[in-house]
Amino acid sequence: MKHLLLAATLSLTASAALACETVTLGDLSVEHGWSKVTIGAGRPGVFYVSISNAGATDDALVGISTPAAGMPMLHETVVKDGVASMPHAMSIPVPAGQSVQLSPGGYHGMLMGLTAALKEGDSFPVTLSFEKAGEVTVNVEVLSLRAEGPDCADAGHNPWRCKRSGSRRLHAGRRSLSHAQSASPWCSPAGANERDDLATDRRKESAC
Repeated sequence: MKHLLLAATLSLTASAALACETVTLGDLSVEHGWSKVTIGAGRPGVFYVSISNAGATDDALVGISTPAAGMPMLHETVVKDGVASMPHAMSIPVPAGQSVQLSPGGYHGMLMGLTAALKEGDSFPVTLSFEKAGEVTVNVEVLSLRAEGPDCADAGHNPWRCKRSGSRRLHAGRRSLSHAQSASPWCSPAGANERDDLATDRRKESAC
């Protein structure tokens, strides 16, 4: 029993840290990678992340790739005359000495052709390609449809500071990251909670 409790604790800690980890690539820091639940694999997923450039040279995010989707793309939410659209973005500038967020209502990754529906608690890798710095891979955690960002322990340094609703509830039911017990190929924890009512989520689901 003690071994089981220890394993559960380690699993919970590892899962909770996914969206809050920071990966560096030269002068670039990439952190807080997250996504949202999708209602079925037929709906596109989203990818959000924070990128900081501590160098003296401008860079740009020129593409993303992931085994979780057949056609991942960079998009930008644009509102004109009260009508929102999401055109493809050829690149996203990452100016020297500044930070850029891929976030709801702005630049974001659109994950089309999902290989499986994204469930709360799942995780999957995304590789970001930069014009000058090259490529770096981050782990992405899937949050609920109502989430507005990960609730990291170091909230003072988190661009999504304390926005995520129900974040404590999300991690409470995690027990294992065993693929054998998971219905999803993307590290879904065994018994991952699906307590959100789909009918309610369907009404609340927004385009990005």
